[in-house]
Amino acid sequence: MTKIKLCGMQREEHIEWANEAGCDYIGFVFAPSRRQISREVAADLRRRVNPAIAVVGVFVDEPVEHIIRIAEEGIIDLIQLHGREDEAYLRALRSVCSLPIIKAVCNPHTTVVESSTADYILLDGAKGG
Repeated sequence: MTKIKLCGMQREEHIEWANEAGCDYIGFVFAPSRRQISREVAADLRRRVNPAIAVVGVFVDEPVEHIIRIAEEGIIDLIQLHGREDEAYLRALRSVCSLPIIKAVCNPHTTVVESSTADYILLDGAKGG
């Protein structure tokens, strides 16, 4: 079954388009990038998202506390990790948060794919996107 995720949502128009398109997931990028948004903007946009669409928070090597704050505020439904987060990091995150975790990897042959405790593995380019 195919699932569609639109990432890098930054403005109201993006949310309207995602709602209209009926995608399965949207992504808010909290990591430094040209598509990065603040927690405040994400919270405002979240209120506009169709409840049938799951919201993914995209992070790169963030302190667990930052992710937890966003998760506890109900801004995101899933966590996507795009950095060098290892199994110890995933264990620490899971110990304080029950949201599903997506771990992005750029090398599908790495042992990370086989041994990861993430709920989902996302195969992506080295720079993401």
